[in-house]
Parts: sequence; C-alpha cells; structure tokens
Amino acid sequence: MTGIRVGVLLTVLVPGIVLLHTVVGPSGTAFMASILAVGILFSVLLLLLSRAGVSTRELIWAEIFLDLVLITFLIHITGGSSSDMPLLFLLPIVYAGYFDELKGSLFVALLSTLLLGFFTVAESNGWIQPFITYRPSLIGDVTLKFYLYALLFFTVGVASGYAASVYHRTEAALTRTRRALNRARISLETVVENMTSALLAVDESGEVLFLNRSAKRILGLDSYQGKITADVLRAELPEFYEKLQQLLHSHPVKRESMECAAPNQNRRIEIGFNTTFLRDAWGNKLGMIMVFQDLARIREAERNQRTLDRLAAIGEFSANLAHEIRTPVTAIKGAADLLAEEGLNQDQRTLVSLIRRESDRLNRIVTDFLKFTKLPPAQKTKVSLHQVLHDVVERFRSTNRRVQVRLTVPPEDLTLETDPTLLFQALSNLVQNAIQAIEHAQLTGEVRITAVYPGKEFSVLGNGRDTADDHTLVLLIEDNGPGIPSQDLERIFDPFYTTRPSGSGMGLPLVKKILHRLGGRMEIYSREREGTQVILYLPVS
Repeated sequence: MTGIRVGVLLTVLVPGIVLLHTVVGPSGTAFMASILAVGILFSVLLLLLSRAGVSTRELIWAEIFLDLVLITFLIHITGGSSSDMPLLFLLPIVYAGYFDELKGSLFVALLSTLLLGFFTVAESNGWIQPFITYRPSLIGDVTLKFYLYALLFFTVGVASGYAASVYHRTEAALTRTRRALNRARISLETVVENMTSALLAVDESGEVLFLNRSAKRILGLDSYQGKITADVLRAELPEFYEKLQQLLHSHPVKRESMECAAPNQNRRIEIGFNTTFLRDAWGNKLGMIMVFQDLARIREAERNQRTLDRLAAIGEFSANLAHEIRTPVTAIKGAADLLAEEGLNQDQRTLVSLIRRESDRLNRIVTDFLKFTKLPPAQKTKVSLHQVLHDVVERFRSTNRRVQVRLTVPPEDLTLETDPTLLFQALSNLVQNAIQAIEHAQLTGEVRITAVYPGKEFSVLGNGRDTADDHTLVLLIEDNGPGIPSQDLERIFDPFYTTRPSGSGMGLPLVKKILHRLGGRMEIYSREREGTQVILYLPVS
C-alpha cells in the first residue's frame, strides 16, 4: 500500500508541477508540492510505526484514510467534479475489501461517494473553485458522472469484499488442513521412528523412502552421516541390497531370515523379516515395505529369559536346602578345628587341614548362593554415576599392584534412578572376576571401567561398533586377561559353573539377576589371549 501510494503521488504530482506551474501559478504549484511532501512523509511515518510494533489493523485503516484524503486533494487540483482522478478511489476500496472484507469495502466506497458528491454539490453551487477549470459541463452531465462513479465504487466494493471474504475463508481452511496434515505426519513419523522393529520402505526402483532408527542400528548405519540412499546400501551392504532387489521383484514374504556382512565390520548380521507391497488406490505397485528384527538380539533375550526362569526355579527349591547344608558344614568345621588342637601326626594334620579348607569353600558357596536366592528388591533412588564408579575404583585401588583398575567417564555427571547398593555390588563382582582371571593366568594387566552416555558410540569386542540408545547408559568392564574359551562362554551364567578352583560359580548369575532387578541387561564378549568385555545396559530417564 505504501509503495503504491508513493508511486501514484510521484506519477501524478511531479509531471503536474512541471507542466502546470504556468497555469496554476506559484500558489497552486506550492500546494501540489505540499501534497507530495505530506504524502511521502506520512508514508515513512506509518512504516516506522509498523516497525515499532503498532497494531497492523490500525495502521492499515490509517493508510486507507490517508489515501482518501490525498485522492480528495488530487481531485481538487485536477478539476474537481470534472477530474478523472476519482478512479483512484478504487484503490482504497480494494484495500479495505482485502483486509476487512465486505463491510470494509462498502464503508470506504460510501466515504468515496460522499467525498466525490461533496465536489459535485460544492462546485455546482459555486462554493469552491478547483485549481484547473475544464470546459463547463451541464448539470446533467455532472450528475450522470457522479452516479456512474458511485455505482462503480459500490460495485468494486461488493466484488472486492466478497472475493476477499471467500479468499480468507479458503485460506483459513487450507491453513487448518495444512496444520492437521502436519500433525498427522509428525505423529506418524514419530511413531514409526520409535518402533522397536526395524522398518525400511523403498519405491519401485529400489530407492530408499524411509529407514527408521532401529533399522539403521541393526544394519550398522546409525553413525552414517547423511541420507541413506540406495547407493549407500549398495556400497555398504551389497548382500542386503541384492536381496532387497530380489524381494522387490518377487512376491511378498512372511517370516524369512537372511545373513549379510555388516558395513566395515568383521561380523555378520542375521535378521528375520517380512515384506509387503505399497499400492495405490488402483492396485498399482508403488514400492515395498520390509519389517525386520535382529535375530541375534532376540535369541540373546530368549537365552536371558530362560536363564532367569531356570534360576528362579532353582532358587525356590534351593533356598531352604542351602540353610540345611550350612548347619552340618558348620558342625564339620567346628569338629575339624577341635581336632587340629589335638596331638596329630603329619598325615592326620594334612587331612584335618583339607577338611577345614573344603568346609570353608563349601560355606562360601552356600553364602554366595543365599545372596543369590535372597537378593532384596531394588530400592531405587537418585544417585550420582560418578560417585558410584569412583567408589568401585577406590575399593580395588590398592588391593593388587599387578592389576590396575582404571576409570574413563565423561566430565559431566549423570544422575541415575537406581539402587546404588545393588549397582555397586554388581560392578564390584565384575571387577573382582576380571582381577582374579588375570591373577589366575599369572599376568600383569588392567581392568577398565568406561561409561558411555546415551546416544554415544562404543566398540564391541570382535563385533564392530554400536550406539547407546537415547535412554540407555552403557557401562563397559574390560580386561586384557586370558579371555574365556568359547566352550565355557555359553555356560558362564549357569549357577555353580566355574573354571577357577576357588570360585563358587555364583558371581555372574548374581550380577545378571541384579541387572534384571535394576531394569537393565548385560552381554559378555571374550577372545582368548585378548581379554573379556562385559557390557551393562542401564535405563536412564
């Protein structure tokens, strides 16, 4: 509006000042220059007010009234009722119709008619005299001209007001529809992105349309920078891409599995999947959706659940049995202590020493087993991760100089809602196991505790890299000891199974049960002569 106003003033008044100064005289020229200056000055003022935060509606109506005043003066300069300038009244009428619909355009059309009528009546009665006088017009001609202008004003006012009303209603409906579609799209994308099952959608040519977070993690592409495209799949996962192309040009499948090499990793991905085709309303195939899961993780979860079920069943039966065993063991130990005080020969002392040693070992096994079966429920509270980890390291700092315990944790602390006693017990058991494994192999080594915060990457021993979920803390307990043989790795969570003469075989089952109580889980990876890595996954809010 401001630009149009300034343009009209410059187009009309500048040529008028140049061409008509001899006709209107100095006073007329000064009057036209004053109108031009006032129009530009008020335009600048209205722009400044808009930048200052004044109501847009108030500024729009101020501009409309300013335009009506300026057009009135232009009519007066250029011949009054005989001027062709009244056509300029159409501009504020259209403005008002756009911003205030029908009522605004009709109101401005009425004002324009009244202003033009003023000139018609005033000049007819000789009350005012315009600066430029054209040939005399008959009263009928002037009246007809006024009638036609008034009819034009109201016609344009009705048309522009109605058109603006329809436009605004349509725009509002489109805005509501757009917002609803955006909400639906955001909701759908959020649901699909956070599905635990992996989802991959491709078009008919095999180009990737969508790949959710779980799919990127399972395929080893969660750290890939940029959009995952068909070219990326072809380069990073050639076996998977080839299978995808076969599925795209065959029939939908249900409950199949496949293996493929992970990108930049010396391991295999095993997934179970099913597919369905994307079709339009006419049944034409548009692409394919594949839903798949990491079978290795599913099998690990099933093994963990079977272990927990088995341990629960054993616990129910064995809790009372352990108490019954402890009573005779205590009696045997007491009797052996008494015999040791008697005058025995060398062979007899050796036998008594063996009885005492094995009684202590049996008592330790029973004690560990009772800890396992009588594990208290988790008493969760807010605790500092830094504090818990430093307490664990401090416990083992000076116990064995041949084995060093080192801690790597981000500088910013993390608050956990967990049971600090149970968490400390689990970490201490794992560190103790690692130290004993290094000692048993007569090695000098170290045990490393590493905290990986949500969303950060970490290395998995012999299995490439992984990323902590957004709501998961990962703790790594690693050693450079002798490692666990593959035939023993499958049984390490079985109660009473141990490869050390002094072990009870209850340490790792107890840790796994503690992790289950805390809402987490654990995984163990080991390589002979390289060491062992225990990964703890703990929930964070």
